[in-house]
Amino acid sequence: MTDKVIILAGGKGTRLNPLTQARPKPSVYIGGNKRFGEYVIDMGLGAGYADFHMVLEHMGDGIEKNFRDGSDFRYMVENQHVPIRIKYVRALEGKESKGTADGLRLSRPYLADAITVKERTTGSTENVSLEDYRTGIGHFSRTGYVETYDAVVVLSGDHISSLDLSELVRFHKQRGAFASIGLIQADEDRIINELGIVGFEPKTGSVRDFREKPKTKEDVIYTTANTGIYVFDKSMMQWLDEHPEMLDFGKEVFPALMLDESLKKDVKALVLDGYWNDVGTIDEYRRTSMQLIDGIKGVDDKSHRLRVDENSRVLGKMSRYSIGRGCYVGRNVEVTDSVFCNDIEIEDSPNSNAPSLIDRSILFHNVKVGGDVDLKGVISDSDVTIESGAVIGEGVVIGKGTTIKKNANIGRNARIGMNCIITGTVVPDETVTE
Repeated sequence: MTDKVIILAGGKGTRLNPLTQARPKPSVYIGGNKRFGEYVIDMGLGAGYADFHMVLEHMGDGIEKNFRDGSDFRYMVENQHVPIRIKYVRALEGKESKGTADGLRLSRPYLADAITVKERTTGSTENVSLEDYRTGIGHFSRTGYVETYDAVVVLSGDHISSLDLSELVRFHKQRGAFASIGLIQADEDRIINELGIVGFEPKTGSVRDFREKPKTKEDVIYTTANTGIYVFDKSMMQWLDEHPEMLDFGKEVFPALMLDESLKKDVKALVLDGYWNDVGTIDEYRRTSMQLIDGIKGVDDKSHRLRVDENSRVLGKMSRYSIGRGCYVGRNVEVTDSVFCNDIEIEDSPNSNAPSLIDRSILFHNVKVGGDVDLKGVISDSDVTIESGAVIGEGVVIGKGTTIKKNANIGRNARIGMNCIITGTVVPDETVTE
């Protein structure tokens, strides 16, 4: 294909704290051993793309460590191995990506076949690679780009979706569009303060109105919502360079295009059928995890990252669950409606008449739980130890690397930060620790 695929992976995901204290949102596990970013790669691969550029900002080193160059993943399409390739886009030293549109702007030299430069002393021009341009930036002035691709597909790095990306790409090219927006139908409660809305002509797809995140029911005048999935003609890259003040697609770029009479007619939108979720809150994270246990049509919840197999050992009872490798579930333990990643250890319960209960809980990697501890609606990040005798309230969220000692008592819906040691302490309901 002659298109380029950009995954915007620079957001902080602060509403999922403390799960995003130790890692960026695209690296957070959901539904088991699969990270948010992997679901986005699935979407691209389903449309025939195998080369991706991830735009990094917040905790970018963590994303690069988790996804590397893509060679750790093994995808099969029609019984054939399809290698994926991942490259990374970073702002130049001393600068930062300041929004979704700015992230795409920064990608331009990475997507180009070559960069056209003028030698400062001789005045001669030539086409050079990005690497040569960066090493010789003191000797060159950039004059342009060599760009032979057709379109740029932009995805967010933290969505779960079964939408058919290829349908939007075909629509974009058939209409000869400058910009195309992927939409979903959504009810007003889901839209308020969460999703931008778009008014468009159903027959032509021409966008007539674009509004960012209505605040009240009265403001929800359309129920067609923006997914943040876009397809742009390559000329958008030049437009962004000519409008450096435009940093965000929803807040600035699309409203500006609606005022541009020469481009407005070439801004299109298409409603896509299927599942789409940006999982913006802890409550939504819980709900989506349970949906993935049951199976979401068109969404593959299994990670395609290569790992060494190690069987799990289950001596207790489990129902409606997802379990990874290297786990141990002890005797007199009952697990319901829960997700375990790898290397989870639930110790044997000492009381056969009162089994330990793990219910509606999500445990990341390397979590150890004492045998007489009950967990209800708990989310635990990786490398957490909960000692026997600890009391954990319903709905607690525990940050990476935390240890909860045997005398601790944590109230309902508390959020415990990363690398904490909770000992002999009563943590009140709704408490947030850092």
